[in-house]
Amino acid sequence: MPTTYARRFVRLNTAPNFVLTERVLHINAEICRHGLIRQDQLRDRFFADQSPQQIDRTIKNLFHNGFIARPRQQQELHRAVPGSEPTYLAPDRLGVLLHRAFFRDPVASPKYTQDNDRMTWGYMRHQHTTASTLLNYRFGANAIDGVSHSAEHQLWLKHAPEELLNLPLYSLDDAGAMMAHSFIANTPKLSSKRKIQLRLATKIDWDVLIPGSANLQSLTIPVATEPDGYFATHTAQDDFFFVESDEGTETILPGKHIQQSLQLFSATSLYAKYLVYSAAFRKRAHFKQFGIPSFRVITITSTPRRVEQIIERLGDLLTGEPLHIHPGFFLFTDRQTLASFDNNPFHPEHRHKTLAGDDVTLLA
Repeated sequence: MPTTYARRFVRLNTAPNFVLTERVLHINAEICRHGLIRQDQLRDRFFADQSPQQIDRTIKNLFHNGFIARPRQQQELHRAVPGSEPTYLAPDRLGVLLHRAFFRDPVASPKYTQDNDRMTWGYMRHQHTTASTLLNYRFGANAIDGVSHSAEHQLWLKHAPEELLNLPLYSLDDAGAMMAHSFIANTPKLSSKRKIQLRLATKIDWDVLIPGSANLQSLTIPVATEPDGYFATHTAQDDFFFVESDEGTETILPGKHIQQSLQLFSATSLYAKYLVYSAAFRKRAHFKQFGIPSFRVITITSTPRRVEQIIERLGDLLTGEPLHIHPGFFLFTDRQTLASFDNNPFHPEHRHKTLAGDDVTLLA
């Protein structure tokens, strides 16, 4: 039996026309940059100084005209959870084209669109958790006097090579001079250039037990990891952070037979990710690939107990022989703790933990 979707997940046959104002372009841009964001977060965080009714009307117009999607899979969760649930927004194909037509920072092609039913709740949950985490760091830092924050798209504009940036056809000075239906009817021919993945690639020397051999052999292995995001805070110096958003289900430390095999770097575990980050730092892959001089890694996980488990299992292993990773290179906090500090990682009483279990502040 086909699913009957609620009205908010069904586009109108005749979409309303509207002016592509600067506000419209910025709303579409934030949705494209985050990949998935709740409507209330978008409205309250980025456009709190504007009428909620105006923002919601703009979002509705963008949705019915195909610029943004309201993934229909969320309806299944809404039906299972009592009460009203906020709507999640994702970029659709036209929205990405609109962004590329006006902004230099590249955004990813939409993985899922309104007509695509493959988006799973697991994917949506992780995307939303990651977006929320990055927003918390962004707005927490910006609320502190003398501190500023650069989000991922700003870092792309500042540090990425020119050949990786868009060449938009229009500028924001053209905002308000074009109608949505005119843009759709004359969709511009844009470069197929897309945002490259946020991916750290390097090589690592690792002892591997080759099948049929009794002894470990040291191999140089190409490895890579894809951070969930990155940002920078600016005080007396620029501090760069890659972010790992852990749902509390990922393997922390695989078994010894995995650790001594090539499978370590193909199977997902926090241990393997941290080894790649460490090797990338030592080989300065971050500078060669992203133009940033240094970085640390923040893992945001589910609970304080999960933080303890990660430190218990990996702390001595990473900071001791033979790796000697500095304990402050990896920092940890959790969503349960952050909730008690108004989801503000920069709250005066909030501390991140190091691999040694020490409490530190990001701005120390």
